[in-house]
Amino acid sequence: MNALKRIKIGVLCFLSLLALASCTPAGPVFTDEDRDAIADVVRQALDIANTSQAWDEYVRLFYTEDAVLLPPNGEALRGRDAIQDFLASFPPFKDLSFEQVDVDGSGDLAYVYGRYSLNLVDSDGTIMGSDRGKFIELWTRLEDGSWKIHHDIFNSDLPLPEAASGN
Repeated sequence: MNALKRIKIGVLCFLSLLALASCTPAGPVFTDEDRDAIADVVRQALDIANTSQAWDEYVRLFYTEDAVLLPPNGEALRGRDAIQDFLASFPPFKDLSFEQVDVDGSGDLAYVYGRYSLNLVDSDGTIMGSDRGKFIELWTRLEDGSWKIHHDIFNSDLPLPEAASGN
């Protein structure tokens, strides 16, 4: 084999290896440890919601600074202050639970699909009603390695209450 042919084969092999290397994913891989970290944040948030309902603490733990919450029957809420105001105006409840049905991601992004349930209560803790539904959250890994929600949407599985008859 002559020298020119060897050089051509060498260049071709180098270019092939370069092409293969560019096919590998960039950035960190989403791992079981990431799933566990997200589940841990959810456990902490549920503890806050079900005990103190300290919404400022809940929102700082759960959401990025520029998070977007898409509640049912309402406008998009942008930023922690708007989300905190929404939660503070929510009727009193207890027994909030989240079930994470599917958690997956790639690199610094993850999604969570799940279900929620809660009981609405009056001032003395008597259950006045309940709700259950589903949610999808887009999570992001921050520079410090923590995970927070960047986009959040939820809606009820229950039908809307019938409108009061004006007739």
